[in-house]
Amino acid sequence: GGGYFPIGGPSMIARAIVPIIEKSKGKAFVRAPVSSILINEENKAIGVVVKGHQIFSRIVVSAISSTITYKYLTPQTHQHLVQSHLKIIESPELASEIGYMSMFIGLQGDSDELNLPKRNLWIFPSWNHDENMKKFCDDYNADFPVIFISFASAKDPTYHTRNPKKSVASIITVGTYEHVEDYKDKRVKHRGDAYSQLKDQWKERMLEIFLKEFPNLKDKIVYVDNGTTVTNDFYLGTYHGATCGLAHTPERFRQVEILSPTSPIKNLYLSGQDMLICGVSGGLMSGFMTLYAISSSLIFKYPKRN
Repeated sequence: GGGYFPIGGPSMIARAIVPIIEKSKGKAFVRAPVSSILINEENKAIGVVVKGHQIFSRIVVSAISSTITYKYLTPQTHQHLVQSHLKIIESPELASEIGYMSMFIGLQGDSDELNLPKRNLWIFPSWNHDENMKKFCDDYNADFPVIFISFASAKDPTYHTRNPKKSVASIITVGTYEHVEDYKDKRVKHRGDAYSQLKDQWKERMLEIFLKEFPNLKDKIVYVDNGTTVTNDFYLGTYHGATCGLAHTPERFRQVEILSPTSPIKNLYLSGQDMLICGVSGGLMSGFMTLYAISSSLIFKYPKRN
């Protein structure tokens, strides 16, 4: 979705990383959510709990939401260790309160046939972004403060080899957790008629904006699905649907203690976008910083490429 796109799609990132993990005698799991961090009497992280099974390790690295790490994965018996950090990251200046809604569109035809752009589109109702945000947060019937449109199939030169005569589009806009919070505890795909109607309303509005930009695609649409901030929480494990993590405010970047790979719990390290900045690049560079915090000597063990 960003300025760069991996050839073969985002899954190629995992395909490149997993063999290295396994070569180093590690294992990579999917559909294996961590429910708790194991912490001993000496206040040291010694592993995690996954689906009722204890997995022990010398070091635990959490690359997910720092709020979830401290608020939900840290046992109640050790909550006092993280309260000062949690108080800061839940403050109005840093809290993850703005999330995103997404819509995925399947199209019949390849990128050349449909004349799909490789660039991203950013659409705003006006240049007063603060006012746009406030209006939508106060009333979900107001104009979307921003619409992002991208065609991944146009960016990936291998896409049509793998999926001939097919294309895809992604649309992202702002979503507030408060608008759908009442449905958070209901089962996915079974959140009730009121939620479905709200989703459909947003879907139609997003689709209208999409077709205003690309009217030639109206008869080429074969699939449409959309999600809200509670969808993000279910599928992505976000906190309040905030896929970009903590708020990117000036106050956030003044919190040097928070933007650190170390934590108040020994042998528990943080990584990911909450530790640096949002996005793939932020996540990547945070990994280097976390590795250096664990052991600076590890950074220099890897041979240089010619």
